[in-house]
Amino acid sequence: MNVICAIKTSFRILGKNFILAQPLVLYLLILTVLSAGLHTLKSNQPAFIIFSITLLLLGCAFLAGWFYMAKKTISFELDTDLNDEEKAFQSFGLIKHFFPGVGEYFLPMVGTLLFYLICSLIVATLTLKFGLKHIGAIDIDLEQLNKASATVQTMYAYFDSIPPENVVVIKRWFLLIMTAATGFQFVTIWLFPALFYKSKNPLIAILESIKFLFRKLGATIAIFIFLLIFNFFVSMINSLSAINVFFSLLGFIIFFYFTTYCIVLIFLYYGKNGESSAKDYIYRRDDCDGEKLAGSESGTED
Repeated sequence: MNVICAIKTSFRILGKNFILAQPLVLYLLILTVLSAGLHTLKSNQPAFIIFSITLLLLGCAFLAGWFYMAKKTISFELDTDLNDEEKAFQSFGLIKHFFPGVGEYFLPMVGTLLFYLICSLIVATLTLKFGLKHIGAIDIDLEQLNKASATVQTMYAYFDSIPPENVVVIKRWFLLIMTAATGFQFVTIWLFPALFYKSKNPLIAILESIKFLFRKLGATIAIFIFLLIFNFFVSMINSLSAINVFFSLLGFIIFFYFTTYCIVLIFLYYGKNGESSAKDYIYRRDDCDGEKLAGSESGTED
């Protein structure tokens, strides 16, 4: 499956199965409530650590079930043996796959997510050391900067109130952090699809995701740039959320849609091309809607 086909098909799949976003909404609501209790435990370090680990395991359980639902959604939507009525029936029953996914992928997800977090800390540490050496420390009140970032107006007012050299330092740090974060996201884009389509062993999934990245480098770059542009427009719309309730509600809906779409797209492309040849296609005239995900595990066409 080529990139353009995957992008179009992902929109079609999510349009017919927006119920896939439901677990994400419920999880974020639960996480918001639990995170509020986390702040009250900062003075009690043992309880804070236990509660933080519990939240991490809860996140692993959610991702295991949700990603498994995404995999099942792609499988039946591309199954040409099912008619539209049968696919609609499968869509309404998507939630039943959540807990089997948790049971099957919880431990692999714990191992993979721990690897992901450790790598994130390593990248953050290296970025900090590089920034301190080549940019320098930020001579500002970070708490005051955090408060100023509440709105665009307060941010502009804050920048006008500090020396110009500090503004330059902040912009350089921002550029460095964004570059490091974007690079890390690019390298790990296929990590979780590899866990669900290739191997439940986190180490094998890590190796397979890196192999797929280099084997499909052109397609990966195209998909990543598309998602960055998509994210830019979503961020622009979300920036209007402070205007009124309508834009705030619209921003939430678009956020959930965008997040779910990202998962569908990367899982679809990996599932269809996990076993294919090294040749990349950004666009090719083929039947996007008629392709079947063989065995719902991995594709063979390119």
